[in-house]
Amino acid sequence: MSQQHDSGVRAVETVTGHTPGNADSLIVTEAPKKRRRYSRGLRASQEVERGVSNAAATISDGLAETFKIYKKRSRNSSEKKRDGAIRDAVKNWAKAYGEGMKAASNAPYEFVKTIDRGKTSRQIRDAVKMFSPPMFR
Repeated sequence: MSQQHDSGVRAVETVTGHTPGNADSLIVTEAPKKRRRYSRGLRASQEVERGVSNAAATISDGLAETFKIYKKRSRNSSEKKRDGAIRDAVKNWAKAYGEGMKAASNAPYEFVKTIDRGKTSRQIRDAVKMFSPPMFR
């Protein structure tokens, strides 16, 4: 049941005939994260776009969660009592809307988190100051 390799080290085979791996074969190396590359002057607009996209995705996830919860609650109401889906529609919708908006409430944070760093943050603040009325500066 043992096998001799070229190096003279004896390796043990399993019942299926495979040689078990050693500790080195279990190490998984991850590729380093690639840096984003920007043309001169376009970094800020691309970061804003990424922030808007993340925020929109968060909002749509919350909306999907709202309809999923409403559908489940409506089905349960219709199974429990006659005309239950209609009788409990407002209650079911209110509950589902509240749960869905909890999921969507991270959207502003997703937007700000993406843009709030370095030169980009400064450029955006300056642009907001330029377009905001004097009482809000």
